[in-house]
Amino acid sequence: MIRWLAIGATALLIGAPVQAWGTAKRLGPACFDAAQQDRPSPRGIALCSRALGSRKLLPHDRAATLVNRGILFGRDRNFAAAIADYDAALAVDPDLAEAHINKGIALNALGGHAEAAIAELTQGLALHPANAAIAYYARGIADEMAGAVRDAYADYNQAARLAPDWEAPADELRRFAVVRAKKSMAA
Repeated sequence: MIRWLAIGATALLIGAPVQAWGTAKRLGPACFDAAQQDRPSPRGIALCSRALGSRKLLPHDRAATLVNRGILFGRDRNFAAAIADYDAALAVDPDLAEAHINKGIALNALGGHAEAAIAELTQGLALHPANAAIAYYARGIADEMAGAVRDAYADYNQAARLAPDWEAPADELRRFAVVRAKKSMAA
């Protein structure tokens, strides 16, 4: 399921949770469940923090739990803490697509970081995320912030193709008018 949070006039994604499978027993899955909800969750942040305190947490589970806590920080609009968690997840697993994507989303939310957001989202896409539509949509937002309108259109269009039932990319595409340049008759 795709989650998003309204930031100003543009819908901004909150991200894609990552399942922690292993050794944290109930804490890792409880953190994942909290990250899947559509609301801020101080309890979820506490659950994730408790799970992260476990020495039994396997590296993949630690990275996933950091991503999930980052999502929860994002819901609380604590984007600096969210980015710190995504960076910590990437230190554990630099190939975790969702950490790059969620970091790009948080950079979008901070504003003024469009180029860095585009770089993170592009890296996440190169790693073949489970839900690429989220990354294309978020990169479309960053493209617009950077003034790259054609790139934004292409990314929203790709998100709409990948997730045809998701209304947000289609809504963004309705704002665009594709104009084809006429060929010059001058010889």
